[in-house]
Amino acid sequence: MASKTTTNILGRFYSSNVGVILVEGIPNEEYLDVVGEIGEQFLKLEKPLSKDFLELLLDDKWSLFEGLKETKNHLVYNFDLFGERVEPNKATEIMGCMRSVKNMGDGVRQLMVARPNANLDYNSRKGFGYHDNHPLGNWCEFFRIEDGSLVSKHYPIEHR
Repeated sequence: MASKTTTNILGRFYSSNVGVILVEGIPNEEYLDVVGEIGEQFLKLEKPLSKDFLELLLDDKWSLFEGLKETKNHLVYNFDLFGERVEPNKATEIMGCMRSVKNMGDGVRQLMVARPNANLDYNSRKGFGYHDNHPLGNWCEFFRIEDGSLVSKHYPIEHR
């Protein structure tokens, strides 16, 4: 049986008007179970793709783009834009690929699950702020787990 956190995340994902959501703040002790449960549910969807964000950092832009085009429901977990072992320009490139595929239409849906302690704050990138073309921009809905509930946010979530 899926956890309350998983049920809340998937409920928002399925009901999203935008079709792209980012969730952060899943507690460390729940994170692996939640990602596993969501991954199981994604296997039931049409043309699913479940990928570790850190693995995407190893892909070249064109093979990533082609792979995303062949799928319809994307789960990207361990999401982090500016944390350890993440090169910000490469992370921005990946976001560009994901956004391009989403904008192509055909009902593509994307769920990004931030790893615990992820740094999604563009202000942490020297010389940049949120309004300097944040790789998440305004193309997805943002949520954070707070006290066991899924809370909507309006801008890319700042590093805590």
